[in-house]
Amino acid sequence: TLVIKPKRTLTKRVQGVIEDSWIKGGLDDAIFLSGMLNASVQRNTIEHEGSTDGESINIYDGVIGTIAYNVVAVYNNTLVANGYRRGYAEPGRGILIDKFGAGQFYNNLLVNNYYGLDISPAADTKNITYGNNYFYTANDSTRRYFYPAGSFGKAQPTDIVSTAKTDKDPLFVKFD
Repeated sequence: TLVIKPKRTLTKRVQGVIEDSWIKGGLDDAIFLSGMLNASVQRNTIEHEGSTDGESINIYDGVIGTIAYNVVAVYNNTLVANGYRRGYAEPGRGILIDKFGAGQFYNNLLVNNYYGLDISPAADTKNITYGNNYFYTANDSTRRYFYPAGSFGKAQPTDIVSTAKTDKDPLFVKFD
């Protein structure tokens, strides 16, 4: 788990840059961002995260990013096989935007995740934009969770959304 969590008592924000990284096989959140942080998360590959707990990218409490007011830009990431920690009782996500979180979420490839892009109704939904994301799963039972029920997020006209195992397969050469 890559944790960047500056104390909220700091008077100056800490810059956190996570770019061009490969994060694989963690037991908790792959990337956890919280507190007095100005974050940039770009061009990462995140896979097989969340054994007993955790998300691919978890954004909380006071994080800002490339725009302003608790905003993070998350784009050009590949998120593979995340969120199978506890099954339906408490599934993990490819990307979760939760309490007061906001940001821009574009051009992400989400493959075989339990939940895809989950935008909680408690998020700062007025300051969230998203689209041009690619959703695929080989598992028919999780296809309905690309945007989970109860989530603020809905498929966008610019998204590529698989409707069957043979539909819009990203055709990876090798998948481990």
